[in-house]
Amino acid sequence: MSRSFDLELRELRQAGERLENATKEWVVAYRLYVGAVDALAKPQKRLQNRQKKAAYQYEVSASCLKLRHRLIKSPRAELAQRILRALAEGISVSIADAFQLRNWANKTSDAVGTLEEIARHILKQENYTH
Repeated sequence: MSRSFDLELRELRQAGERLENATKEWVVAYRLYVGAVDALAKPQKRLQNRQKKAAYQYEVSASCLKLRHRLIKSPRAELAQRILRALAEGISVSIADAFQLRNWANKTSDAVGTLEEIARHILKQENYTH
């Protein structure tokens, strides 16, 4: 009986070692799997972060452009405002300004209108009228 007991004990130990080795292999395989999943997820997260950053930068730059457009007026808008101000105050408009305003009229039908009409049309196009 002791011989069969030793044989059974040896078989149990071998089964335990096989189970331990299988467990170690499973742990290694699981760690490789988790590493692969993380490796795949990192570029995805980086891409999402880049997309969010790009969208934010686009929004900021668009807002800055709108603000800049409001703060820095085009030469056309400045001339149109200057002429409207002069006409409202009853001051005569210089010939050079009048010619320049007529040259900047977009349509030939605008060019034959009054200076006030041309100036208002330019400001409307430049979105400076409220």
